[in-house]
Amino acid sequence: MNKAEVKKLVDAMDWAAVWRRLDRAEKVATGIMGYPDDPRREEAAKILEIVARVRRAHKHGWSVPAGLMEQLHQLSDAANDKITRPLIEQAAKTRAGFADRTAPINQQRHDEAKEKQAAWQSTAVEIWDRHPEWSKTDVARRIARETGGNVDTIRRKLARPSRL
Repeated sequence: MNKAEVKKLVDAMDWAAVWRRLDRAEKVATGIMGYPDDPRREEAAKILEIVARVRRAHKHGWSVPAGLMEQLHQLSDAANDKITRPLIEQAAKTRAGFADRTAPINQQRHDEAKEKQAAWQSTAVEIWDRHPEWSKTDVARRIARETGGNVDTIRRKLARPSRL
């Protein structure tokens, strides 16, 4: 959010909306302050300070400076970033490790499926040579009966010989 967007937001907000944001920010910051080893304590203290300043402005009937709401937004993002960034990085490392280990297995499954589909297609071509009026569903039913498998899956993988 840039300064112009924040100013537009603050100008458009009524005090009730500002108050709801302040209550939520204050609640989260107070919760953070309850944990002595939380890395977000510095941001939480600043958030509580901003909330107090905005509440004072409301008490005296002053307008809320757009800079305070923007600063509140930035501090909230910074506090959340301190917690979420390490988690996201760890998840990315874990996912990369899974991808490295599963790539060969997935390739093997892919190759097996291609072989199975090629067998279905060759059987389907033979059936269509004998019964050209049959639909893909009819051919798939026959193949499923002979080789096993799901009729709908087989039907979706087949192509008529004229369309090959």
